[in-house]
Amino acid sequence: MARVHDVGMLAVGEDMIQSSRRWTQQERRRVEAHPRDGVRVLQPIEFATRVNEIILSHHEYWDGHGYPRGLAGEEIPLASRILALVDAFEAMTLGRPYRDSMSEAEALAEIRRCTGTQFDPRVVAELEEILAKRAADRPATTHGTEAAR
Repeated sequence: MARVHDVGMLAVGEDMIQSSRRWTQQERRRVEAHPRDGVRVLQPIEFATRVNEIILSHHEYWDGHGYPRGLAGEEIPLASRILALVDAFEAMTLGRPYRDSMSEAEALAEIRRCTGTQFDPRVVAELEEILAKRAADRPATTHGTEAAR
């Protein structure tokens, strides 16, 4: 599911996605339609019936200001809330053609800023726990090389 959740962006077009200019209102509406377009594309595929709701809802915001349906809080499927957070974190840390990447710490600061509005606070808390555990599990480094064990 995570690999196909933005398949609807194919309808938007690569030239617009990679553009660094500000989108017009019409272009923004086209982008906001990509969850529905994705569901339409995946409809004939057997597994899609199980994930359509997740894909359709992955741009809904915790506070109800997302799209395409303006769902809020627990109305948004949990898997969609998780996908939204993971997708945002990946977009920030890996970057996009129109925006440089940022460090995990910077991305986490941005996610924290959007907790309770864009993101489910409980899902953010889980991400923070996962990242903290991952950091604790990393081997210590000395001057950019792995320390002797």
